[in-house]
Amino acid sequence: MRLYYGWLVAWVSLVVTLMYGIFYAFGVFFTPMCTKFGWSSAETSATISIHAATYIVSAILMGKLTDIYGPRLPLWVGGFLTGLGLILSSRTVTLLQFYFFYGLMASMGVGAIFITTYSTVIRWFVKKRGTALGLVTVGAGLGAILMPPMCDMLIALYGWREAFILCGVLVWVVMLVAGLLVKNPTMEVLKAYGEILGSMGNELQVSESSNVTNITLGVALRTRAFLLLLSVYAFFFASTYIPITHMVPFAVTIGIPNLMAAGSISLFGVSSIFGRLTIGFLSDKIGRIRVLMICFILLTVSIILLMSVRNVLMLYLLALIFGYSFGGCIPQMPAVTGDIFGSKSIGTIYGVLEGLAFGIGGGIGPVLGGYLKDVTGSYQATFLVGGLISSLAIVFLIFTSKLEGRVTL
Repeated sequence: MRLYYGWLVAWVSLVVTLMYGIFYAFGVFFTPMCTKFGWSSAETSATISIHAATYIVSAILMGKLTDIYGPRLPLWVGGFLTGLGLILSSRTVTLLQFYFFYGLMASMGVGAIFITTYSTVIRWFVKKRGTALGLVTVGAGLGAILMPPMCDMLIALYGWREAFILCGVLVWVVMLVAGLLVKNPTMEVLKAYGEILGSMGNELQVSESSNVTNITLGVALRTRAFLLLLSVYAFFFASTYIPITHMVPFAVTIGIPNLMAAGSISLFGVSSIFGRLTIGFLSDKIGRIRVLMICFILLTVSIILLMSVRNVLMLYLLALIFGYSFGGCIPQMPAVTGDIFGSKSIGTIYGVLEGLAFGIGGGIGPVLGGYLKDVTGSYQATFLVGGLISSLAIVFLIFTSKLEGRVTL
C-alpha cells in the first residue's frame, strides 16, 4: 500500500514547529543587545511579554485563515511576517523598534507555526491522532534544544545582527517549502485509509460525521466542553510555568551550583520530547482523557515534591518526571479539541483556546510564583500552589470525561 500522505504532512509540520526554537533563543541575543544599546534587563525582557500578548492575536488569526483557505496561505503569511520581523530586528537601533520588529511583527506570524500545523494534522488523522500530534509537537522540543546553541554559534561567528538575518531567511525557506507540501485531505482519502471509521479508543469517541462535530467557533464558545478545556489548558500553563521559571533560581538558593542547576532545564527539555512521542501513542490506545489525567497527576506530584529537594540528584529526577508529563500533555490538548469539535473549524477553535489559555495561565503563573517567593521568603509556597493549580486541572478533566462525546450547551 502506498504511504499515507498524512505522515508527510506530520513530518513537515515537525520541521515547521522546530522554527519556534528561534524564539527560545531570545536569551542568546539578550546580552549582546543590552551591551550594545545599554538597555536594562527589564526593558529588554518586556519584548517577550509583547510576544506572548501578540501570540494570542496571531493564534486566532492564523487559525481562522487555516479554516477558510487551508494551510498554505497562513504558512506563507505567517512565515513572511516572522522572517521579515527577524530580519528587520537586525536593523534595530532603538528599543521601540525592537519591540515592533521582534515583539509584534515576528510574533504576529508565530501562530502559523503551531495552530496551522496542529489543525491540519488533526484533519489528516482520527484513529492515530495522538501519535501524529505527538510527532509534530516534538519539533518545538527539539527547537528549544537545537536553536539556542545554533544562534549562539552564529552570533560568535558573524555577530547578532547577521544572526537575526540568517534566522529570518531560514524561516522563509522552511515556511515556503512547507506551504507547498502541507495541504488538507479530501474525504475520499480519509475513507480510503480508514481514518474516519472505527473506534478511537477515547472516552470522547466521536465520528467525523457525527452531528455534534464539525461545529463553528460560535457554537463551540457556548459549550461546556470549551469552558472545561479552556480551564484545563489555563491551569496547565499556570502550573507548569511556575517551575519552568523558578526551578533554577530555587536550586541556586539551596546551594546547587548555577551550571548544575541549569542542567535541570536541559533534562526537562529532553524528557519532554520522550513524553510527546510515547504519551501520544498511548493516548490512541487507552484514551486521551485517561492519559491527560495520568500526566497531570505526575505534574502535580513532581511540582509539589520540588519543595523537598535538597540535592542535585533529586532535582534531576523531578525534572525528568516533570518534563515527561509536561511533554505528554502538549499533543493531547489539540487532539482532544479535535475529538470534541471536529475538524471543520478546528483552526479557529483551537487558536482561540490556546491563545486565551496561554495568555491567562502563562501570564499568571510566573508572576504568582515570584510574588509568593517575595512575600514568604522561600519557594515552598510557590511550588505548593503550583501543584495545587495542576490538581485543579484533574478535577476539570473528570467533568470533561463525563461528557462522553456529547457537546452540550
